[in-house]
Amino acid sequence: MRDIETKVLEYGRSRGLFDAGLIVAGVSGGPDSTALLCILRELSSQVEDFPIIAAVHVDHGIRGQAAKDDAAFTERLCRDLDVPLRIFEYDVKARAREMSRGEEETGRILRYEAFRQFGDEIAQERGIKPEDVRIAVAHHMGDAAETMMINLFRGTGLEGLTSMKGISGNVIRPLLCLGKDEITAYLEERGIPWCTDATNGESVYTRNKWRNEIFPLIGEASVKQPVKALLDARELLCDDLDFITSEAHRAFDGLLITFSGFSFLPQDGLLKLRPAIFSRVIRLLREKTLGHLTDFETVHMNAVRNMLMRGGAAETTIDLPFGTKAFLASGYFTFLSEKDIPAAARAVARQMGFITASPDQPLDMRIGLHEPNTTKLPDSDVQMKVDIVENSDVLEYNTLSWIYPVADPDEDIRIVTGRPEAYFKAAGSTGGKEMRLLLKDRHVPADARSSVVAVARGDRILWIPGIGHAEGFTGEGSRQKWERERQSDGSVEEVRLFAVITFINGDSQ
Repeated sequence: MRDIETKVLEYGRSRGLFDAGLIVAGVSGGPDSTALLCILRELSSQVEDFPIIAAVHVDHGIRGQAAKDDAAFTERLCRDLDVPLRIFEYDVKARAREMSRGEEETGRILRYEAFRQFGDEIAQERGIKPEDVRIAVAHHMGDAAETMMINLFRGTGLEGLTSMKGISGNVIRPLLCLGKDEITAYLEERGIPWCTDATNGESVYTRNKWRNEIFPLIGEASVKQPVKALLDARELLCDDLDFITSEAHRAFDGLLITFSGFSFLPQDGLLKLRPAIFSRVIRLLREKTLGHLTDFETVHMNAVRNMLMRGGAAETTIDLPFGTKAFLASGYFTFLSEKDIPAAARAVARQMGFITASPDQPLDMRIGLHEPNTTKLPDSDVQMKVDIVENSDVLEYNTLSWIYPVADPDEDIRIVTGRPEAYFKAAGSTGGKEMRLLLKDRHVPADARSSVVAVARGDRILWIPGIGHAEGFTGEGSRQKWERERQSDGSVEEVRLFAVITFINGDSQ
């Protein structure tokens, strides 16, 4: 192997770039991607257990005959190297209009779609697991420096300044250890031709302007070559980022709360974080809940921060890209789609100690007081268990049980939801409130209030799990209080039956 191939091999091995079964290389026909394919093919022929190599060429439909010539060159090159090739053709200008994106960004999106599509096909043919497929692109040191400067003047942070890494997900950049001059020398030494894209000499595109105009001017005033200086700084920034990232993951893991199928971060815990950790923890949550960070920018991060700092409301949402929402309810924060808001609100209400049922229609169901029974609430994972106890000495208490002294087994006691005007006055208190005001005061999320379960007789609420009871008792202390009240109002008749009503929550709703 030549020195440059050994250099790429050592760089790739040190970072796990080649821990794969298949590498799909993006080949435009230009010098960088031509060198990438030739180096990978040489390594595959000389290194034991090196991944299989395949190639993809994309015609963006912009450069006319020149693009056709590049495709023909790439086809000959792959045939000579015995590398499987798939050529994709797109109308990038039209697709950019459809996607409401710039042509450069649209071209990048389409290229990676092509890489993944052909990679999946080859992997299936060869019996290679999807997770063992890598996409190789031909970025080199100069590209890394250009990306660093472009992102710097977009107002990026550490992630943007160090974004071009040797491996990012399943995308690898084996040539990041090489400069442009090394790549050109390698091709010339081996007598390998390449295509020249005339647009690379134009400064219409952002990257070309940095390459052709700005970097040469910086070089005239700098003691170091711009690329070398930037990459030296990048190494230091990478060390800082590694430390901050590890701290952010530690904070995220310590704060994360998962219940009823949703992942939340507590508002008070988030507000205690330093800004550098806060922003990364928020991004980690977005990736966990939605699977991506696409178009989540500084303006959205600031909106989330302001939402958390305002606080106070039982439920708040803000609109984010792709129809997603930032959701804050009763101190619990997450990201979700709009359709998931009611379920998330009910999940928070449950975490607060309330029982919730299906919101599709109000619940109004009579509770049988004649004999023990268990009933599943409609369209819910909640069960209501009724035990009839004659000997009050064997009563047991728990947080989701209420004991009601049964004077008349035919009494109309009902389990209900959606009773905003129903009145609740807690035992021993001097005043009460309507359900809608009571739940609002308790900061129950607005989208969950109509789903909160209560036990009622007529328009009077007898028990709200999570708040309290108006009649009966829920523990030994409230039982003694009930006994004293009976004595004080002259109700000395012995109560022979007690209905123990218990709610059993499912894992999710």
